[in-house]
Amino acid sequence: MRTTSLKSIWITAIKEDPVHGTYIELSPELLETLGWTEGTQLQWSETEVCGNTGEHPGLILEKVSDALIHSGEQSERP
Repeated sequence: MRTTSLKSIWITAIKEDPVHGTYIELSPELLETLGWTEGTQLQWSETEVCGNTGEHPGLILEKVSDALIHSGEQSERP
């Protein structure tokens, strides 16, 4: 039996604001898919992505409470 995996790709630019610093804008469709809203606290970390064309820089974007669960911490940050 063959299974098919549906994947969506969202592309955005990293932007600079002289007052607030570096930021990205996420599409409403992506926010809805992830269950994130304006004000959801996120963290990102840099990583290497291995693909068909070799390794290239990438990032991991996680909701803070999900990141705490993955790190083994039990309590959420306020």
